This record gives sequence, C-alpha cells and structure tokens, in this order.
Amino acid sequence: MSMALEEVCRVLRIGAGAGRDREVVAIRIIELARRGELEYRRLVERVLKEAGADWARPPSLGMASEVTALVPRDGASLPGLALLRTLRG
Repeated sequence: MSMALEEVCRVLRIGAGAGRDREVVAIRIIELARRGELEYRRLVERVLKEAGADWARPPSLGMASEVTALVPRDGASLPGLALLRTLRG
C-alpha cells in the first residue's frame, strides 16, 4: 500500500510536504484495501481514475483538483474525513 501511495502522489504531483493531501490519498487506498483490493497496480489505477488522472498521462492542472476528486461530497465513505476537514480549516 505504501508503494501505491507513493506512485499516486508522484503522478498527482503531491510532494512530501503536502501532508494533508497525502493523507486523503492514503485514506482512500486504505479504504480500497479494506474492501479487498490489495494489488498495487489496481490500487494505483483506481485512485488515479477517481481523481480524474491517467497513469500514462500526468495531470496538467497540478494536484489540488485531483485530490479534491477523491473526497466524496457526502463524506460517508471515508473514515476520518471529519478530521481531515477540520485540519484543512
């Protein structure tokens, strides 16, 4: 899972200093793993697809729009999302 996190962050251009954004991606990867998806390639492809990015085509707008796409509007499916929203201010 850590390799998937690093690859997604690389493609979405989320740097090591962007802790909150990395946390959103990590939570999504963990959620998928809890549902049974443990294969690296499928985890990366799924998260990037949900973020509107293609593994073969890096996003052109930077990472903010891609990370936002990972967060469901209702917040129901991401554990700890309330904490993330609090951190974001």
